[in-house]
Amino acid sequence: MVTRHRLLALAFAAAASAAPAAAPTIAEIVEVADITGLAVSPDGLRVAYRVHRADLARNDYALEWRVAEVDGGADRRVGGGGAPVYVDPGAIDAAAPVWSADGSALFHRVLADGAIGLWRTAADGSASAPVAVHDGNIRAVVAESGGRTLRYATGASRAAVQRAERAEYDSGIRIDPSVDLMQALTGGGMIDGRKATQRLTGVWFARKGLLADTPLTWRSLNLQTLADASSEAPPLPPVVSPIQFTPPPLETRSTTGNFARAIWDDGRMRLEVETVAGVRHECPQTLCAAGRFSWMAWQPGRDVLLVAMRDGFRDQTLFRWSVADGDVRRLAGGDGLLAGDRDGQTPCAAAPSALICVASSPIAPPRIVAIDIATGSTRLLHDPNAALRARDLPQVERLAWASAGGTAYGLMLTPRGPPVPRPLFISYYRCQGYLRGGEGDEWPFAALIDAGFAVVCINAVDRPGNSDGVTSYRDALDAIEKLVVRESKAGRVDRDRVGMGGFSFGSEVTMWVARNSSLLKALSLASTQPEPHYYWANAMRGRMHPGVLRDYWGLGAPEATPEHWRLLSPALDAARIRAPLLLQLPEHELRGATELHARLSNLPTPVEMYGFPDEAHYKLQPRHKAAAYARNLDWFRFWLQGVRDPDPLKAEQFARWEALASRWRGERGEP
Repeated sequence: MVTRHRLLALAFAAAASAAPAAAPTIAEIVEVADITGLAVSPDGLRVAYRVHRADLARNDYALEWRVAEVDGGADRRVGGGGAPVYVDPGAIDAAAPVWSADGSALFHRVLADGAIGLWRTAADGSASAPVAVHDGNIRAVVAESGGRTLRYATGASRAAVQRAERAEYDSGIRIDPSVDLMQALTGGGMIDGRKATQRLTGVWFARKGLLADTPLTWRSLNLQTLADASSEAPPLPPVVSPIQFTPPPLETRSTTGNFARAIWDDGRMRLEVETVAGVRHECPQTLCAAGRFSWMAWQPGRDVLLVAMRDGFRDQTLFRWSVADGDVRRLAGGDGLLAGDRDGQTPCAAAPSALICVASSPIAPPRIVAIDIATGSTRLLHDPNAALRARDLPQVERLAWASAGGTAYGLMLTPRGPPVPRPLFISYYRCQGYLRGGEGDEWPFAALIDAGFAVVCINAVDRPGNSDGVTSYRDALDAIEKLVVRESKAGRVDRDRVGMGGFSFGSEVTMWVARNSSLLKALSLASTQPEPHYYWANAMRGRMHPGVLRDYWGLGAPEATPEHWRLLSPALDAARIRAPLLLQLPEHELRGATELHARLSNLPTPVEMYGFPDEAHYKLQPRHKAAAYARNLDWFRFWLQGVRDPDPLKAEQFARWEALASRWRGERGEP
């Protein structure tokens, strides 16, 4: 720990050199707009897309549909998107709309007045109204017949779902493998705009509502006459399990019948195209050597495959492959994401002349652009985050260094100005697109940098062929230690003031680093850890969890593999956690951390735990995100800079932390 006298000196120095904050505020980071649901019009001249933005005042999200001209002409709001439809484990449904054949209207799902219906929105913005609302919510929409008709499906009626919830509430709930005891038995999650009872689907922690397995009722809608009739179910793509150590294949078929497929083959990605005539084409070396495949799309009406490749920094570069003559050209990219949304795996929307993409980079929030397929030139269509680009932005440096598991890649963000030894905050897992708060959006990078921190976001080291958790943790520790040594020697970070925060896999790495090194002086977790309690809460016969724990971590029942549990469980190794720990956990994971929290509370190491009601893996409510950001900022400034926010509303918080620090110093014999 930094001594009290040094902390006071650092605090005075920080106060003396402080300048008016010009970086994005926590509220502005929370309210960054995202873009999803891209769909090109039948004539290829326009693109529809949805913008959603958090609204802290309402603790909700505002959704709107927009239409832009691909050539960079008019862009307009055409209608609202209703209330957000939350999907497990903490995201907003992002389905693209269906265009009518004549391009006059969009058809899309809307949650309004407690029901998910099918709405028609005029492409010129003149009207938006429901065309199909039933007793059951609309679950799926499938376009067909060139935009002349679509098919949609409804599930069990809303009244039947609520009756089923009430019936089991009154009679008692039988605990079977589908009941997750980590969340509330009833009303444990948000489904279709209401707090509803959830059940596990059988695939990891994916959840569904009661009666979700009721057979869907399919109907067909004529998009010109709006005539509605019963229909058979259309062919649907298979559901892909989220628990895979080898990525699923990427597949896409062109309008001319050509089929492209990218698969993992002996540790590397292989791309093959089969034409409608049965001719096979292997991926040219100039394309396949450019990185890993993120997504693929065909240029409409052409035998041209458009491919996004990802490098070690998770930056995407777009390529154009003319299958007939083998010509490969680089179109754009190399500095962030170019995809259909912020996850980087959804394809850009392909028009005959351009790719329409959501573009973002480490300090540039999302905007929508058109990339000319012939020349690679880029034009802006709409920027919902333009105000943030005028703010004071940090310096960004891409770092690559050798580590035990292979080359490590990361991004270092620092305040502008000459290098000085700064407190360092580390995030480890995935670093892509606009860096708001690391994977999970938990730590306000802009606010930390504005407070004088250096922030390093490290992509997980990718050891070829590895599917072992312990090896991944050891590779991470080696990469982090080498980076801190290198940057401290360069005079850019203070190795005595290093903090780290982690979400999901990143939280496991954070705890491994805390327990197996003296590197960290403060830490924060947003996810639960593998603990004996976690095992038994998920080990009922019929659950897949014991198999995953065995295959990835080598963990059996605690009494069967006690040594491995001591190796991996922070609760069983609490005495080796020697840095102040802040736990900010979603309610669905909170109960799994009770042993760790209780053990640490009886040790000198400072610990505080917060639970966020109704949240799943990712926190979704805007006020919860803002609260987590603010508390994480306070935590790392307190322990690494000796700074207390003078806000009187935080006086009790800092008094608690001072008491924790005093007790800790006393146990360690420090003044």
